[in-house]
Amino acid sequence: MDKLAEINQNHKNLWFKKAQIASVKKDYNKEEEYCLKEIGAHPSNKEAYLLLMDCYSDNNEYEKLDSVLEDLSKLDDGKDYLLQVYLLLGKGEDGETEQTKILKEKIKNALL
Repeated sequence: MDKLAEINQNHKNLWFKKAQIASVKKDYNKEEEYCLKEIGAHPSNKEAYLLLMDCYSDNNEYEKLDSVLEDLSKLDDGKDYLLQVYLLLGKGEDGETEQTKILKEKIKNALL
């Protein structure tokens, strides 16, 4: 990934993949940085918005989360995507965590 970044920093999903790796490592600063780079290079990558929202939710950064939700809802089909995310969040097997409840409420507010 680093070699690809040296060659072509605008390669689709490059920064998103690096953000996923940072997420697994729980390196939230890098996860945020890479998601923002992916969104900057490819603003229609809704998965990058979702990963960024997850990062902010994990760190209780709800003001930043609200901002990402607003940006995502402005994209073409963004509200449809948020509705899909909302429905997927409701299908957890272990019940809802407090963070999931907060995220669902924020998505619901963004959809209204």
